[in-house]
Amino acid sequence: MRHIKSISLLMYCLAGAAAIHFCGSVLAADAPDLSWESLQKHPVPDWLADAKFGICATWGVYAVPAFDNERYPRNMYIVDHAVYKHHLAVYGDPSVFGYKDFIPRFTGEKFDAQVWADLIARAGARFAGLVCEHLDGFSMWNSRINRWNASAMGPGRDIVGELTEAIRERNLKVLARFNHAGNIYNYYPEKEGWDTMNPQYGDLYGKFTDPALALERWAGKVQEVIDGYQPDQIWFDSGLGRIPDEYKRRMAAYYYSRQPIWGKEAILSYQSEDLPAGLGIINLEPIRMERPAPFLWQAEESIAENTECYTNSMHLRTADQIINKLIDIVSKSGILLLNICPKADGSIPTDQQNLLQEIGDWLKINGEAIYASRPWIIHGEGPNLHSPLRIDEKKDEESVRFTTQDIRFTARGEVLYLIVMGWPAKEVVTESLQVRSMGSKSKITLLGRSDQLDYKIFPGRQLHIYFPDLQPEDRPCRFACVLKLEGFAIEVNSFALPDSILLEPTQAVFEGERIRVEKKLGRDCISFWEDPQEQVHWLMRVRRAGRYIVRGEFSAGMGPCQAVLETETEKLKIMIPRTINWENTRFVNLGEFSFVRPGVYHLTFRAADIKNWRPLNVYRIQMALQ
Repeated sequence: MRHIKSISLLMYCLAGAAAIHFCGSVLAADAPDLSWESLQKHPVPDWLADAKFGICATWGVYAVPAFDNERYPRNMYIVDHAVYKHHLAVYGDPSVFGYKDFIPRFTGEKFDAQVWADLIARAGARFAGLVCEHLDGFSMWNSRINRWNASAMGPGRDIVGELTEAIRERNLKVLARFNHAGNIYNYYPEKEGWDTMNPQYGDLYGKFTDPALALERWAGKVQEVIDGYQPDQIWFDSGLGRIPDEYKRRMAAYYYSRQPIWGKEAILSYQSEDLPAGLGIINLEPIRMERPAPFLWQAEESIAENTECYTNSMHLRTADQIINKLIDIVSKSGILLLNICPKADGSIPTDQQNLLQEIGDWLKINGEAIYASRPWIIHGEGPNLHSPLRIDEKKDEESVRFTTQDIRFTARGEVLYLIVMGWPAKEVVTESLQVRSMGSKSKITLLGRSDQLDYKIFPGRQLHIYFPDLQPEDRPCRFACVLKLEGFAIEVNSFALPDSILLEPTQAVFEGERIRVEKKLGRDCISFWEDPQEQVHWLMRVRRAGRYIVRGEFSAGMGPCQAVLETETEKLKIMIPRTINWENTRFVNLGEFSFVRPGVYHLTFRAADIKNWRPLNVYRIQMALQ
């Protein structure tokens, strides 16, 4: 590709000089150690561990076409892509109307940093910011390195600067998000006649003949934001993994060396393995942790199901979906970073405002169980306790529907919070908790109400909490509700501990034509298993070697039956007693298995006495390490 000429060449030189200064500044005599080992010792700030909820706005030139998603800038140049076809029909061929031509239409005339910051604070977020530069190459601050910036063109304003000031006026922490690493690695497709091949626009489209210059610009842009706005968190989204270690180490060292100068704590966040573990916190998008992690992590979630930026066809999530995900994430040591989608004119659509206000209303009542909370011994119980990690977002929405049986736990000191994903009909029965002791000061309250709730301790030390019969308009909040337990000594049922094993019907493989999974009592079960020739198989992961007690939950409305539960090396012969009816389930102690080493084992469940077999509903098999 030809060298950039005229003004582009001048801008490149300026960019290179600034970026070289960046790389040199961290090599000064008083600069911190550049080794990964020293940088990996950087502590996570308490403010972030306490914050739990942040908001990031994905707003840029890509909001102008308001079509498909934030990757419109690239997809409009991919022949036969739906975006390309749309662009062709609405704007013409990219040779006539390229991405750069959207910039004059990106006016942001309704952008008001004060209005944005008020809404962010009203939503209950404790930190916030916006995408400083996305993959498109357009900077949202007053950049000296990048001529393609919001201060020099488009809105004609320093968007990052205005929003940063407004956020800090509300005592919130500031987030700066970067996606720009991907821009310099052939983000924009090329074709003869398109502006992506025109050297005049190479600095927007990431077309550099000198890779070092591209990397220096990458680093220089980060330093501009560090020096100009002192962000409390920098989140590197896509593409950072391709940046050479030399630049990443220097960037991290430079950012962290500002802390004593600024007099505050700062943190980097990054995707997957883009930076070494311990250097910052990991962002997970859109997958989630199955269980509580021994470290703090962050999950990015868009307010819309199908895009991160504003489009005319965006599908918003509901407030209860977002609140339930916040609860689930926090219970597993995580933080939720919610992405919002302003329009090209800088306004935040009314439906997004209403949704954010609903979240804020819930947090105003129940924030005590979220902010500054810490994970408990286990994170919860219920049918969606250990949802598999998912990459397909649509599948995630369809398959995870939290119910009032889903409970999550958080703690603050000696206080335990039970967060129920909905309003229970009569009572909450906690299978995973056992009350070891209680005293005269023991009490249970519902956040948002001052009166104490009635409760009983049943055999097996199981806690039953009775809910007041309130009409929806009299309840303290919509969506999930929070129970506050004070003055109890509580331990975890061994079947709910992290090393326990849960085998559910949906995880099973069936040997037979008639055996199947159906919904019974609102739960999945192996339903009316009546053919004794059929069998059930599970592959199960044993995390720790040892001896496990085994139990199962069944209903057997037509009489008792004998069965066999066996691994490759051991066999249990079991008797499942008759239950009162099919709606009455019963836990049955089945015996013990020993596993000499961790690993994957094959478990078979089959009839023992074929002639005397009776139909059976199987809800789950559980194993607890002794």
